[in-house]
Amino acid sequence: MACPTVIFTKVVGTVTLGMMTGVYASRRWIDMGVLEVEGSKPAEEGRGLFRKMTRILGGVSSAAMLLAFLRGGIRGRHPYLLYSALVGPICIGIDWLETSSFTLWPTEAENEEVETEGEVSNLDGSVYRDLGAESTPPKAKSTVVNPAFITAGFATSLLGFIVATVGIHGDMA
Repeated sequence: MACPTVIFTKVVGTVTLGMMTGVYASRRWIDMGVLEVEGSKPAEEGRGLFRKMTRILGGVSSAAMLLAFLRGGIRGRHPYLLYSALVGPICIGIDWLETSSFTLWPTEAENEEVETEGEVSNLDGSVYRDLGAESTPPKAKSTVVNPAFITAGFATSLLGFIVATVGIHGDMA
C-alpha cells in the first residue's frame, strides 16, 4: 500500500489539473462574449484574473505531481506523474506567449489598415485635422484575444487531467 501523503499529493495534483481545465473552459466561453467590449476595464481585469488562476493552479499541480513522483518510492514512480507535472509549465508558457508581443498567428486587427481622418497634405502626405471640428474620443488600446492560445491551453490541461485520472485509477486497482 502506498503512503497516504503520496496518495494525497496525487489527488491534489489531479484536482488542481481539473480546476485548471475548468478555468480554461470558462475563459474560452466568457472571452467570446467579452470580445464585443474589447479594451474595457472589466474585460482586462477578467483576463488578468484568469491568467493568475492558471499560473497558480499550474504551479500547484506541477509541484504536487513532482512531489508524488519523488516521494513515491521505486514502485510508485510512474511516468504519468512526470507527464502530468509538465502540464503546468506548458500552460504557463502558453499564457506567457499570449501576453507577450510575440505572435504566432496574425490577428485580424494587425492586418487592418489604419484609417485617417482629416485632410491629406499634398506636400508631405501628413494628415491635418481641423481642431474646431467635432472630434471622436480616441479608441481604447485593446488587446486582441487569440482563441488559439486558449484552445491550446484547454487541450493541454484536459490531456494532463485525463492522464492523471487514468493513472490514479490504475494505481488504485
